Amino acid sequence: MVNEILEDAEGIKKQIITQTSISEQELNEKIQKKTEEYGGLLNEAGAAFSVSKELGVNLEKEIKTFNDIKINDLAEGLNSITLKVRIKNAYAPRYFEKGEKKGNVTNFDVFDETGETRFVLWNNAELGSKIQKNNLIKIINAYVKKNKDNLEIHSSSKGSVELLKEDNSIPLAVEKKLKLNQLSPGLNDVIFFARIEKIYPVYEFVKKDGSQGKVASILVNDGNDSKRLVLWDNHAKLTETFQINDLIKVEGAYTRINNDELEIHLGWRGRIILKPETNEVIPEIKRERKTIAQLVNGKEAEIKSDVVEIYPPTLINLCAKCKTMTRDGVCPKCNSTEMIPSLIINAELDDGTGVIRGTFYRDLAEKFIGFKAIEFKSNKSLFDLKKKKLLGEEFIFFGKVKEVPEYNRRELIIKNFNKLNLD
Repeated sequence: MVNEILEDAEGIKKQIITQTSISEQELNEKIQKKTEEYGGLLNEAGAAFSVSKELGVNLEKEIKTFNDIKINDLAEGLNSITLKVRIKNAYAPRYFEKGEKKGNVTNFDVFDETGETRFVLWNNAELGSKIQKNNLIKIINAYVKKNKDNLEIHSSSKGSVELLKEDNSIPLAVEKKLKLNQLSPGLNDVIFFARIEKIYPVYEFVKKDGSQGKVASILVNDGNDSKRLVLWDNHAKLTETFQINDLIKVEGAYTRINNDELEIHLGWRGRIILKPETNEVIPEIKRERKTIAQLVNGKEAEIKSDVVEIYPPTLINLCAKCKTMTRDGVCPKCNSTEMIPSLIINAELDDGTGVIRGTFYRDLAEKFIGFKAIEFKSNKSLFDLKKKKLLGEEFIFFGKVKEVPEYNRRELIIKNFNKLNLD
């Protein structure tokens, strides 16, 4: 047993910190001093072992190493464990920043034939976002930590996770997939497959605790029905990578009524998987594309056209709290005086059958031109640089046609756009 302990410096240090009130920095200083005291004859584990004895830590009781254990074998303080489990629930990666230290964490509910627990994967969001519900995985070189009254499996930089081929050794979790026309208010843990029909802009807002929040929405369609999917915070950022007709899988969503309309919401407990591996057949959304000459006032339409002119952006002020357009420095809706800059951009679009002015607001304007309003406010020369790159480019635009009689022209109020994929 002592030999096993003396091969596990990190395990010894974890137990010292767990059983005493000593800080990691203070412990490392003691270990360094102990190493110097023995003239380098002790390795780090040996020095840590010596310090543990001085502090009265019972290592033989706490430090253990197991391979291929089961969930019901877990005990606080276990290190270097390896076990095979199945994913019951997979949550979206969460990103954090503490001073200069940045990281991410992905949580999973996992189970085997003996029980279930929480698995915490540190600083591997790329892998975490790929692991799906009912995947069979092998967790290697992990450790067990107690969180409140629950034991959790943690995997950090010294551990690894392998996606395993299906072998039926652990029964599948029940996965109740629904069609969009089967949804009703008040549902939780909603799972469905669909294609993206429309993409709406991302909006920022101030939360009750003063932190910055984000929200976006997309219209999803599974061939039976279409519904609005509201994406909160980290999920909202994903819309920047979405394309119309992308296939997605949504897990852990919930439903609610908003303005008499049933909506699907995705918060931190849920996740969205882009282009999942599945046997589900969701038909592509066929949207009739119009020419500019065919556009009708008041109707939504998709066009393919070149950008032939872009006019300098107009800077406007939005309320930082509710995003209402403001005048005279006071929000007419909530009376806030806290403002943030935003953009309106107009561009001439030409498809050979006619020309129409495309109007981009707020986040879509920033996405189209390639810089933030606050950047333009301090550096107007950005516009000329970005304009040169956009002129002559061909895009797919989707928006609503609006007649502007005072200027004797039509405008397309842009709701979404994608650069043309020549492939």
